[in-house]
Amino acid sequence: MRAGLGVWLLLATVVTLMFGQPVLGHASPVNGAALSQSPPVIRAWSSEELAVQGSVMRPYDSQQKRQTTGRVDTTVSDHAVLKTTPPTLRPGSDAVAWRDVSAHDKAARHASFRFSVSSSGHMPSQTLGSMTGSMSSQTPVVPPLAIVSPAAHATVSNPLMVVIDTTGDITMLTMGSDMTMSGMGPNVHLHIVVDSLVMMPAAVQLVKLGSNRYGYKLGRLAAGAHTITVFWADNKTHQPVGPVHSVTCMVAG
Repeated sequence: MRAGLGVWLLLATVVTLMFGQPVLGHASPVNGAALSQSPPVIRAWSSEELAVQGSVMRPYDSQQKRQTTGRVDTTVSDHAVLKTTPPTLRPGSDAVAWRDVSAHDKAARHASFRFSVSSSGHMPSQTLGSMTGSMSSQTPVVPPLAIVSPAAHATVSNPLMVVIDTTGDITMLTMGSDMTMSGMGPNVHLHIVVDSLVMMPAAVQLVKLGSNRYGYKLGRLAAGAHTITVFWADNKTHQPVGPVHSVTCMVAG
C-alpha cells in the first residue's frame, strides 16, 4: 500500500502513514507541537541511510502553499536526516510531507506530520497556569492518568522519555485513532506539554512499557529545569478534561 505526497491533505494533526522501512523515527518540531514562533529548521530522522536522489521534505502552510523543499542533510555522516530551512511561517497550522528513498533497496515511502505556530505557543485562550481552574462542573468521567517518570524534582539525562500510567484504552485516547477521528469514540485525547510546547502524540508514538504504562520520547531537552504536564483534552477545544498532572525535573548539562 502506497500513497502520494498529497495524502497529507487528508490527515489531521498526526502521522498516519509510515509504511515499511526505513522509518522516520522522529521529527523536529515534534508532531502536534504548538510553537510560539516559526521554527528556523525542520528535520526528520530515518532509521537507516537515505538516498540523496529522491528523498525530499516539503512544508506547507495553513493555506496549503508549499514553502520550500528540503533534502537529505549531507553533513550528517549516515545520511539519515532530512532537513529544510523554511521561510518565516505565519501563525496557523502547518504540515510537512516527506518522501524517503532507501539507499539500500531504493524503496520509496511517504509520511507527514503537523505542527502549529501561534503568538504564544500555548493552547487557545488558556495558559498552563489556569488549566486547573478551567474544568466544568459537568466534567465527563475520564480514565485515571498519572506521570510515573520523571519523578518530581529528579535530575535526569537526555534523551528524555515521559512515562504515564492509565487504565484507559490508549488506542482510543490519542489523536489520529479511527474512533477519535470519526467522533464515535471518547471525546478526549492525550496532551503532553513540556514547558509551553504542546504535543498530541498518536498511539503509534507511545511505547508500551507494561500493564497500563506507556512511554513517549521527548528527545533532547536543554539543560536546566523543565515542567512536564499531562492531561486529557477535549477533542474540539483542546481544553483539559479531568485532573492536570505536572512535575518539574532538572535535565543535566
